[in-house]
Amino acid sequence: MGRERVMPKINVYLPKELAQAVKEAGIPVSAVCQRALRQAVERATAAHEAASAHLAATELSTHLDSDLLVSAIGAATALARSGRARTVGTGHLLSVLLADGDSRVTAVLDAIGVYPDEVVREVARQSADEPGLPGVEPGERLSVPASEAVAFAVAEAQASDGDDIGPEHLLLGLIAEQDGVASKVLRAQGAKLSAARQVVTGLARATDARRPSGGSLDAVVNEFAEALVAAVNEKVEPLIDRVDRLEWRMAANFLDASPRPRR
Repeated sequence: MGRERVMPKINVYLPKELAQAVKEAGIPVSAVCQRALRQAVERATAAHEAASAHLAATELSTHLDSDLLVSAIGAATALARSGRARTVGTGHLLSVLLADGDSRVTAVLDAIGVYPDEVVREVARQSADEPGLPGVEPGERLSVPASEAVAFAVAEAQASDGDDIGPEHLLLGLIAEQDGVASKVLRAQGAKLSAARQVVTGLARATDARRPSGGSLDAVVNEFAEALVAAVNEKVEPLIDRVDRLEWRMAANFLDASPRPRR
């Protein structure tokens, strides 16, 4: 008798309402998840292979199924060319992303405590050159870290229940990649992938909730950011008050213990 093949198991967590709806509809969860994961892997792999191909960045942009990536790579290529960089790196991608001033990117950075102006200044201080692909002549081509970041951005978009790659997904991709200028600068400023991903997920849910009523994206982003700041303040302000009271008590105790001057 041959051994029965044991397939690896992956836990999938769903919101309570969705889990109930899936159960009532009798949807074959395993088959649906396998199909969705296979499609996600295929798309991310295709993006990674395209980004790692021996193509100039201007040629590469036509192989990626994303207007955002095409636009970002084109602008980053122009920036790299102006600085005579050997490759189009993650620093160039991050610079054009921040220069665009997209409200979603700003909202994510604000929420995780990273200041865009400081990031821009720090990226400008770093060497823009990143390693290129082995055996490929330097020029207007994505660096190895930039290629990885593009692939990560595609995967992040897939994980966000959408096919469209937004600037917030490219930001996540730049954080997720760990060897490039962008990732090093963002992480040094305190950016954490898990926190940024949570903000992007919350932003997507807020946007979906507002779409039927016709609310603009900027309005959704601003409302989400305000709600996030209010939630943080609600948690932080009591702590600040406690610290203030402790400092006051310490100062009072110090004064009481200090020797009194003789009269």
